[in-house]
Amino acid sequence: MPYSRSVKAVFVLLFLFALVTTVGAQGSGPVTEVIVTTVDASQFPVVTVYARTLNAAGEPVSGLTTANLQLQENGRRVELTRGPVAGEGPLWVHFVIDAGLRMGQADRWSQTREAIRQFAQNWKQPDDYIAISAIEGSNPTPVPLLEFTKNASDVTAVLDTYRPPTCANANDCLSAPLRPLGEILTNLDREASSGNQPKLVVLFTSELERFDQGEPAALVSNAERLGIPIYAVLVASRDTAGRVSDLAVNSGGQALDLAGPASADDFYRTLAARLRPVYVMAYRSPDGLASTRPVEVVVDDGRVIGQGEYSIDQIDLPRVTIESPAENARITPDATTQVVAKVVFTDNYSRNLQRATLTVNGVPVDPPLTNISNGSEIAFPFPWNLIDEAGEVTLAVVVKDEFNLDSRPASVKVTAVLPTVAAPTEEPEDVVIVDGTAVPRATAVVEEQNPVVVPSGTNWSDILLPISIVLLAVAMIAVVLTRNRGPVMAVRQTVNKQIDRITKRIERQSNPRAYLTVLEGDVSVGKKLEIYGTTTIGRAKQDAELLFQQHDDTSPISRRHCTIIDEEDHFMIRDEDSANGTFLNGVRLESMVPRELTDGDEIELARVERGGVKLQFESATPSYGGYGRDPYTEDTFDSGRSTRVVRRPNQSGGDRF
Repeated sequence: MPYSRSVKAVFVLLFLFALVTTVGAQGSGPVTEVIVTTVDASQFPVVTVYARTLNAAGEPVSGLTTANLQLQENGRRVELTRGPVAGEGPLWVHFVIDAGLRMGQADRWSQTREAIRQFAQNWKQPDDYIAISAIEGSNPTPVPLLEFTKNASDVTAVLDTYRPPTCANANDCLSAPLRPLGEILTNLDREASSGNQPKLVVLFTSELERFDQGEPAALVSNAERLGIPIYAVLVASRDTAGRVSDLAVNSGGQALDLAGPASADDFYRTLAARLRPVYVMAYRSPDGLASTRPVEVVVDDGRVIGQGEYSIDQIDLPRVTIESPAENARITPDATTQVVAKVVFTDNYSRNLQRATLTVNGVPVDPPLTNISNGSEIAFPFPWNLIDEAGEVTLAVVVKDEFNLDSRPASVKVTAVLPTVAAPTEEPEDVVIVDGTAVPRATAVVEEQNPVVVPSGTNWSDILLPISIVLLAVAMIAVVLTRNRGPVMAVRQTVNKQIDRITKRIERQSNPRAYLTVLEGDVSVGKKLEIYGTTTIGRAKQDAELLFQQHDDTSPISRRHCTIIDEEDHFMIRDEDSANGTFLNGVRLESMVPRELTDGDEIELARVERGGVKLQFESATPSYGGYGRDPYTEDTFDSGRSTRVVRRPNQSGGDRF
C-alpha cells in the first residue's frame, strides 16, 4: 500500500512538471497556424476579429504586436483600430461519463461529479458552453444528460440527479465507450453556432472496459481530422496498459489521474492555458457594399495563415431630419442661435459622417462641418449673416457618411423676423419770419450775412428750373467739345462694350460653345457631345445634365461627378467631391477646385479600367493666343470664347448641353 501511494505521488509530480513545462513554453517559436475563432460585425462598420495563434507544437504564442499580426479584408490591408490585444476566448466543453461497471463502484461517481461541478463553478467563463453525456454499458448510443448551455446552474442540477446504472450481471455493465465517443465528436463538430471556437471532449473513466481492435486508432484519427482533442480524467485508474492516456495524448489532449480537487484545478488550468488564449483585433471596414467579406490574418513575413468571413446586408443612405427650428416657425436672432439636425441609419449600421452641409435659400453655409464622429445629432451656428430681409427662409441639410453615401436633403421653411431699427427723430427747426415767410434760423443768418433781395411771395421752383436747364446745356456742350478726350472716350467704350456683349450673348444661344468626344468606357464611343454653357456631368438625372451609366448601380461615376464651367473667355472643370475622382490628363483633380481646360484635354470620370468614362475636350471657337484682350481698348484682339451660351432644347433630337 505505501508503495502504490509513492507511485501515485511520482505520477502527480510528473504531471505538475509537464504542466509547468507546457505553460512556460508558450510563446516559443514562430506562429505557424492562426485559427480565426470569431468575426464579430455586430457593431459594423467596426469589425472585431478573435484569433488563436499557435506554434509548430500546437501551443499558443504570446507577446505578439502589430509588427507580427495584421488584417486584410477582401484582399486589401486595413488599419487596426484596436490590438492585437491578448485575451481569453470561450470554450465548448462536452463532459462524457463512462458509466460502466467500475464507475458505480467505491466513490468514483462522487469524485467525477465533484470534478465536473468544480469546472462549472470555478473555471467556466460566461460565454463557455457545457454539455454532458453518459455512455452506459455496451449501448452504442450516448445518453444525453444536458444539451449545450451557458447556465452553470443547469450543470449542477443534472449532476445532482444522475446516477450511473447498476446491473445484476457484471458483464452487462461493462462499457464500450469508443464508438459512442466517435458520435459525440461528430455532433460537436456540427454545432453551427460554435464557429471556430475551441471544442473539446473531457472523458471521465476508470479504464477502457471493452473495445474492438483498431477502435482506439480510428477514434484518434477522427479527433485529429475534426480538430477536437480528447482530455481524459482517470478516476481511481485501472488503466495499467495506458490505453486511455495514449488515446488522450494522440488526439491532441492530455490525461490526468484524478487525486482530488487540487489535481482537478491543475488540470483545468492546463486546459485553459492551451485553448483559451486569443488575440483581439478591430478595424473599420472601408467597404459600403452589401456582400460577404473574407477576413484574413497576415503574419510578419506576409503569409496569410488564418481566414474568416462575415456578411453585411443592404446598406441604406443616411436619413437626416431638421429638429430645430421646426417647420413654419417664426425665428429671431435672439431666440434662434442654432440649426439642429438628426441623422438616423435605418440599416442600424451607425457610421461616421465625413461632412454635413447647411444651405440657406439654396446658398451653402461655409465652412461645412467635417469629420463628425458617429453622432446622431449635428448643430450648426445659425447663419443670420445670410439673411438680408425678413420673410420666408428655406433651410436644408445634407450629410455624407464615411462610405461616401449622401443623404437626401432635409428642409424646413421658417419665417425670419428681423428687429426694427427706428429712424432718428428730427428736432424741429428753429424758424424766424422774414418778409412774412417762415425761414429756418440758419438760413436767416446766412441771408443776413449775404443779403439777397428776393421779392416777397416768390416761388423758388420758378427760379431753380431755369437754372437747372442752363447747367445741363453747359454740360452737354462740354461733352461735345471734349468727345475725343480720355475720360469721355472711356465712358463711351464701356457703354459700347456692354451693348456688344449683350448682342453676342443672344447670338450664341443657338451655337455650341464646346464639344466632348467620347473616347472610352461608353457605348457611344466616338460621339461628339455639344456643350452650350456650364454643364454638370454625372449619373443621376436629378443631379446632373449630361448623364453617363444612368441605370448602372455599380457604376463608379457619382450622381453629381463634375462640372464644365463656362467662364466667358475660357472653360474650367471642377470635381464635385466625387467618390472615385475626376482625372485631367491622368492627374486626379482636387475636390471642388476648378482647373482650366484647353483643347485636346482628356477627362476621365473615375478610372476607365475601373469602369469609368474617358472624354476629350474641344472648344467650339479656336483660341488665337491668350484670353482677356479687350476689343475696345486695343486695335486687334483674340476672338477666343468671349460669349456665354445658356442651354436650350435641341429641336432636331441631338445631344446638346
